Amino acid sequence: MTSLSSRAFVHANLLKPSSPGLFDCRGRLRSKLSLGVALVVLLVSASTSSSSFAAAAKARRRSSGGGGGGSSGMPVVNEANMNPLDHNNRGVEYGRRGLWPQAIAEHETALNGDPENPQFRTNLSAALLKYGQSLASQKKWPQAASHLRQALYVDPNNQDAAILLDTCVKAMGGDPNNHSKMGEDLDVAGNYPEAIAEYRRATRADDSGISYANLGRVLMKQGASSPARLVEGYKMMRTAVGKNWEPDQQIELSKCHCQLGNILKEYAFTARERGATDVALKRLMNASVEYRRAVQINPLNFDAISGLIEVGREATAIKPSFDNHLMLGGAYVLRGDLDRAKHEYEECNKADPNNEMLNQARKAYHFAVVSSTQHADMVPRSITVAEDALKKNPNDALWLYIWGMAKESQGDRESAMKAYNKAYSIMPGLPKLKERMGIAGTAKPASAASGTSSAAPGGTGAAASAAPAAAAVPPAPPVNPKELEMLASAQSKSRNGDLDGALKDCSDLLEKNSQNGDAWLLQGHIQEKKGLLDDASVSYRQAVYLKAAGADEAARQVDSSRVAKPMEEADKQMAAGDMVAASATLKEIVSLAPNLPGPHKKLADVLEKLGDSKEAERERKRAGELDKK
Repeated sequence: MTSLSSRAFVHANLLKPSSPGLFDCRGRLRSKLSLGVALVVLLVSASTSSSSFAAAAKARRRSSGGGGGGSSGMPVVNEANMNPLDHNNRGVEYGRRGLWPQAIAEHETALNGDPENPQFRTNLSAALLKYGQSLASQKKWPQAASHLRQALYVDPNNQDAAILLDTCVKAMGGDPNNHSKMGEDLDVAGNYPEAIAEYRRATRADDSGISYANLGRVLMKQGASSPARLVEGYKMMRTAVGKNWEPDQQIELSKCHCQLGNILKEYAFTARERGATDVALKRLMNASVEYRRAVQINPLNFDAISGLIEVGREATAIKPSFDNHLMLGGAYVLRGDLDRAKHEYEECNKADPNNEMLNQARKAYHFAVVSSTQHADMVPRSITVAEDALKKNPNDALWLYIWGMAKESQGDRESAMKAYNKAYSIMPGLPKLKERMGIAGTAKPASAASGTSSAAPGGTGAAASAAPAAAAVPPAPPVNPKELEMLASAQSKSRNGDLDGALKDCSDLLEKNSQNGDAWLLQGHIQEKKGLLDDASVSYRQAVYLKAAGADEAARQVDSSRVAKPMEEADKQMAAGDMVAASATLKEIVSLAPNLPGPHKKLADVLEKLGDSKEAERERKRAGELDKK
């Protein structure tokens, strides 16, 4: 790279040393950490758009005579022959004269021409700061605040800009600490760069899932014109889902998973278009995982259901396998499109009729049939299927429940109640079973001696009579026996090396009850065995949130494994005296493993050496809090 002249450092001296950030203005990832190598490589290799400031730069030059010459005292230069360093140095000269709009325009051009140059980034942020100071001295608070936010967008570590921005917000009667509200207002106005600046500040003040999700969302909006921002938005969303979420924020968490699915889906389509079908299928599967998580958290997230259908269709088009047809069938069931679901399950039956996953899918399908008021014509078939299944296993609670619901929909409440009673005696935690028993009216326990009542299918009158009557439904036990059975099955499969089967059992359990902390913990253990450390970290954090025993230690251990290599890289950078690179690497590590005290301590040391004492103290305080846990 062409070496900088001494003039290039004039603006830099206005600022403390600062990191150029993980992403340059065109989006190349500075750190060697990745969100998933394939995704990053694809995005980095894509055509990148110019900086969001490029149009403003041209406008400033037009309005200010930035082409040089005459009255400004600048030499006349043929702009077509200027390189980024020339623009940078001309920006410095404008700055010497206090012509900050022209200086900003030149520094923008320089950075757009050489986005890998950290000094150009620092100079642009410094020029924006100086112009903000000038506007603030004239009490032009809104204009000053805008330029100061742009300075923070370019360099989030520009502390002088942050301090003066707080002063401007106070002067306008605002709350300088309410970064989320300011970010939201700017987001709504379509001012994404400045919204990003505020949301970034919000994540520093509030290390919660919703803060990172807000930042990720607006980064992805800007990603429509800048692939680099799409990558950064994906990164923030991945960070967000691993953070803590309050119970009243679950809908937002569901949206966050859905947006992750949308990104993975789009880049699966890109991979397909360039002929990389294996990569496309992998991304489609990853997208389906995010969509399913979204629906587990919020069953009414119809965007996630639509996304799941879309990736299912694409997957079956590329590879019409059992698993892909099963995924698509399940997605159709969620949407209530039972005719298409039936077709997909028929395809599964052709491929592997004895697969246990197909049996579970059939239950879900027929449960949807008998739960709907719009598929009365399908109910007789569901009754037949349920009766065939109960002949093989008379104590299958879910088939009993399905059969009972079907009979009730046909007006046969007496038979329905017998099925409900028996199902309740086996698995009292079935969804809305107690309500249905109450709705159906008070039922007399069936008696073998009565001679007038037939037992539920697959059972006897005596078995039915042993079940509780609807009039005296006991409270559900604190632990669902079926969930314990599913956990035991997953544990057994994991011990015997059937990790895929164990993972499927955990997924099925969590689809029924996403608040089962033990299931999240076990799922994390299995994912860790398979080497899926990122997924394991998410599962462990969910288990921690649900207070599962042992989840804290498991989360710390897997996070330590995830960041081992990046920590080695950071140590090498520190040993070489490259504190800027070490700061970027450590910040990425902290975002990946926010609950490890070690990275926070090292980051504090690096920030102290870079002169950022305020941020260093914050990191030390966070490390101290984590040490106490």
